[in-house]
Amino acid sequence: MAVKYTNDALVKGDDFNLYLIEIPSGGTISNWASGSVLAFATSCSLQTDSETIDTTSKFSCKWQSALGGKASYTISADALYTNLSGALSFETLLKYMVDGKNVGWVMGKEASYNEGLCEDNPHTLDTNETYYCGYAVVQSVSLEAGANEIATCSISLTGAGEILINGASI
Repeated sequence: MAVKYTNDALVKGDDFNLYLIEIPSGGTISNWASGSVLAFATSCSLQTDSETIDTTSKFSCKWQSALGGKASYTISADALYTNLSGALSFETLLKYMVDGKNVGWVMGKEASYNEGLCEDNPHTLDTNETYYCGYAVVQSVSLEAGANEIATCSISLTGAGEILINGASI
């Protein structure tokens, strides 16, 4: 049977969030849904790359040949700046970077929320949908404040190990 492609299978960018988790003393995360959503996020991205190993030789004829090499990934996100206490905001991101320790990260769809006011939405991860997660080190954080604009902040993380899908190896 052929797959039917309809718009209801698409994920809106508004529903896809970045969550960060402080790694517990045991060194591993058992509950990927325990992360805090990046406060006032405006975008997030996951970039994966693979090195190649050149295997071109005199026997390759006209075309180069290659093998897949090491894989890597980076995560980045942008948000509106807030000094809201208890939120995953610039101050927390800066602390993660200065500490130099790995953090857990999760990128996925947030659970539906139909109760109360929009401001009451807990922005929790929907573990019934596909999500991506792993460990990373915060490579950089930045703060930008232009005239007549809301201040913004950005974060870049470099993967430290494999990407997991729903908490399991690919």
